[in-house]
Amino acid sequence: MHIILLTGAALVGLPILLHLIMRQEPKKLPFPAFRFLKMRRRINQRKMRLRHILLLLLRMFLIALVALALFQPTLLSDRFNIKGEQPIACVIVIDTSPSMGYVLADRSGLSDSRKHGLRMLEETEQGPWTCLDDARFRAMELIDELPPGSKVAVIDTSDRTADFALSIDEARKKIRDMKKPRASSRSVTTTLELAYGLFAQPKRETDLSDDLMPKLLCVTSDRTVPSWDTTYLPNLVELKERVPAPEINSTYIDVGVDKPLNLAITGIEIRPQIVPANKPVEFTVLLEATGTTQENTVIVRFNEETEVLKQAVRVEPGTTREMTFRRDGLKPGLHQAEVTLQTSDALPADNIRYLTFRIREPRKILLVADATPVLFAIGGGSAAIGKVHETTVLLRRALEATTFYACDIVTTHEFLTWKPAQIGQFEAVAFVGLVDPSEELWEKATAYVEGGGGQLIVMPGADEMLASGRDKPPPGYQNKLLPGLFKKWIELDRKKPGITWTWDALKAHGLLNDFKEWQKNPKIDFVAKRPETWGYWVVEAKDKPSVIVSYADESEAEKRRPAILEKQIGQRGKVLMLTTPMDGRYEGGVWNDYPSTSFYLVLANLALRYLTGDTEDAIFNFASGQSVIVKLPPDADSRPKTYYLNGPDITDSEAVITREDKQSLIRLGPDKLRSAGNYEVLSDQSDKKSNLKPWRDGFSLNPTGEESNLDRVPIDQVEALFGPGSVATADKELKLKDILTGKFTAPIELFPFLMILLLLFLAFENLLSNKFYKQAKQKEG
Repeated sequence: MHIILLTGAALVGLPILLHLIMRQEPKKLPFPAFRFLKMRRRINQRKMRLRHILLLLLRMFLIALVALALFQPTLLSDRFNIKGEQPIACVIVIDTSPSMGYVLADRSGLSDSRKHGLRMLEETEQGPWTCLDDARFRAMELIDELPPGSKVAVIDTSDRTADFALSIDEARKKIRDMKKPRASSRSVTTTLELAYGLFAQPKRETDLSDDLMPKLLCVTSDRTVPSWDTTYLPNLVELKERVPAPEINSTYIDVGVDKPLNLAITGIEIRPQIVPANKPVEFTVLLEATGTTQENTVIVRFNEETEVLKQAVRVEPGTTREMTFRRDGLKPGLHQAEVTLQTSDALPADNIRYLTFRIREPRKILLVADATPVLFAIGGGSAAIGKVHETTVLLRRALEATTFYACDIVTTHEFLTWKPAQIGQFEAVAFVGLVDPSEELWEKATAYVEGGGGQLIVMPGADEMLASGRDKPPPGYQNKLLPGLFKKWIELDRKKPGITWTWDALKAHGLLNDFKEWQKNPKIDFVAKRPETWGYWVVEAKDKPSVIVSYADESEAEKRRPAILEKQIGQRGKVLMLTTPMDGRYEGGVWNDYPSTSFYLVLANLALRYLTGDTEDAIFNFASGQSVIVKLPPDADSRPKTYYLNGPDITDSEAVITREDKQSLIRLGPDKLRSAGNYEVLSDQSDKKSNLKPWRDGFSLNPTGEESNLDRVPIDQVEALFGPGSVATADKELKLKDILTGKFTAPIELFPFLMILLLLFLAFENLLSNKFYKQAKQKEG
């Protein structure tokens, strides 16, 4: 029990003690008749005893009342409520999704009520008045009615965290700053998790009355289907039940439109998002109409050019219309476009879509060989002098034939003299037929792969690696960077069929997926005649998953030797290793017949495409609210650590991105990317000494197509969570007293009532005391 109550209970016995000490003797009556005296004596004793007991009980009750008043009790009551100046814990949820940008009127012709809202929001009478403006206005009205001492939290549906505002003025400022919808917004039901979490917070030690405040939850939204995800309702009901008493009183202010009219661009489809330089860009625009048939013109503008593409469109309600656009002649590099409706309608948010794609530049590949090849012309072509370097020339021809790659060839000696910045400019490095790569060479390769996430492909030589009397592979091929250790060289009888890959058991892999699909087409030359190998290295894989494909050299799968292996290094680095030469040499022995079909060209290109990420289509276009990952350039370690983000609503402080050591990716979350639009990430070019070309990447953010669904959620679905009668329209005058009256269990402070009652009983006790103990006046002579 509380110490005050314990003390009060002890003091209740004080009147008893006083009663025993101070009790009076009966008055003596000087009458002569003894019987009459005895009777009067008994009557006098009874009256005095009754008076003493009454005063005793009254004084005991007064002491108990004082102790109870000092305890300052409260009463929870559904029927008796004092609303006056009682503080309230209020959480206001404002829907800021794109559909809340629906235009209701022009600000120059608003009603008196909405003009009052403009003054409260401190905004001008120019531009449209939207559903969001209605929501902000009603929220400001509610805040202005809150009693002094109230706590208020304002949450918009783009928030990922929430807390009570430091002051009422801070809450007002947050509402005034919600000037337009935010593409990163989530559904109202998702945001309610934050609201119920605030109500469930334990009371603060500095304010013992926090848990006793009446609780009010107010939601302002347009009641569209995307805003009210019913799958969250069971979880919300559970969260609501965890909130301690008093119960939450909830109200939902509907600011939506019952019969909206709208033409929406709901999506853009482009595949792939990296387009070969020799092909046109094609993409499809999706449109939907709401309410009635809509006619408009779709405009496409690339890279803020003055010239645009146009197509007229007519869309019936309830249908989806597809329009295809095509553009030729774009230069290699990153491109961004805007797709808009020529005539804006009541919902501007879905009148525009953004698009980012890339015209593939030739990927820079570095081929490293033991000596520089000497070329001479043969019949309009070229050939190489030197047994080993035929592979380098042949590989470069195979890669550059597709126009996807630009290859440079350097010797191992030149490679060792290069700085990391020079190597980092290449998206992949190939070690081709190296006889015995040195430890210093591997250190350069390791720094390239681990530092900037570079890609390395190792194509070994053949029996020349066993020169100078060696019977084992050179020590350079035992490096820890490789996915396997070279054990021995195997030569098969070239007069007999060679071994092939395990074509019928290819696993799902970025390098092999196309090969798996091509197996169904017997017209392809290397499918009709599977490539064979007569010379290869036995490699011991460091782990089983590193083997991409094996040779069919044994009947048991576990004993088959690897043909291609890979190793992941860090976030982006990768090492790919073949176990047979890729030179196609016929002088001194044919180790495989890969160059006799298109298999050589296909394998070389797919290997590089896999390493550089082209086998997986790049993604430049995201839904708002998603986190975006931007890959930094391979030579990031050689560049300044500062990068810059440009895009809509990006503040100066948000624009600067600092890269950490060995960081190869930038992650951008919805807290920074709040608006739809085209974004770009740029490298810092302040360091002129690096002589590196400017680096630029980008992406687009668009609201989901569901945001254009303006169908209305039935009221009973909202009342299933908030209670009957909780939904009110925005045009209905709704006062705080009307919201709160009789709808929740309110704590009532009893201290003032107890003090009034104490004063009344004190007066009554004094009156009785004076009356009971008043001495009769003595009659004179």
